Amino acid sequence: MEKIWTVLEIINWASDFFAQKGVDSPRLTIELLLCDVLQCKRIDLYTSFDKPLNEQELAKTREYVIRRAKREPLQYILGKAHFYDFELNVDCNVLIPRPETEELAELILKSYDSDAILNILDIGTGSGCLSILLADKFKNSKVTACDINPKAIEVAKSNAKKYNINNIEFLCLDIINNIPQGK
Repeated sequence: MEKIWTVLEIINWASDFFAQKGVDSPRLTIELLLCDVLQCKRIDLYTSFDKPLNEQELAKTREYVIRRAKREPLQYILGKAHFYDFELNVDCNVLIPRPETEELAELILKSYDSDAILNILDIGTGSGCLSILLADKFKNSKVTACDINPKAIEVAKSNAKKYNINNIEFLCLDIINNIPQGK
């Protein structure tokens, strides 16, 4: 007879497994992975500890656990990262938004009024986190976001489209050899 795995059994097993593998925050990690698999909020896990996982959910959970145990970042596994109020798509073509980038954004936001008209250049835009935030907060401004990686530009464009941000121009270029025109 095949074992039936419940939410709580998966959480306990994977927490121990991640701890043995040296994964940071083992319980939180499996809870976030399970939330993605089950399409629920963390609180829902606690109200459904006895819920058995079906074969598809178990297969996806196994895949996620293996990837995380190999040190793949949680954000890449889930395909998303948070930056301010935005949930951005991320993959291996872009860096995961960093707290330091939020600090830079905070400094910029404090330095200008929201109705300022700025020309902003974001070099190495990656997921577009900084460009999207600044374009959203400074709606009268023009943002130019560039990256050398065309796949990164596609991720950034999809993130801007997701939030209906239209005052960004995306450029795929090598900033060392091609300097964008304008001030």
